[in-house]
Amino acid sequence: MVPCLEVNGGDIYHGTTIVESGAICLYLAELYGKLGPEQDKEAHYNSILYTCTTLDAILVVLLMQLKLAKGRKSRLVKKMLTKFTAADCVLGYSVWWALLYKEGALLKDYLYILRYYENLR
Repeated sequence: MVPCLEVNGGDIYHGTTIVESGAICLYLAELYGKLGPEQDKEAHYNSILYTCTTLDAILVVLLMQLKLAKGRKSRLVKKMLTKFTAADCVLGYSVWWALLYKEGALLKDYLYILRYYENLR
């Protein structure tokens, strides 16, 4: 699902469709004079754009990897546990990184990944 806001007002956005979620939020905050910061506007803009351009991209890739791995988990884990390789170094580092976030909340439902990581340790 793609966020979308059709703007038909008499301002600079007349007849425009805004499809970026960050742009929609910034537009509405400016239009209604709400949801914006009273101070430190630069940090506010930076946070919104960082989230939309950096964090969203990371989360999409992570979600796709978890979704793809779920379908082939037993084959993948069996294959990776037979011999330690460079792939284990790379994947192990990524799993370690994901476990740092909110005490492993990203991977808590993926027991096969947690077992794999424990075997690496």
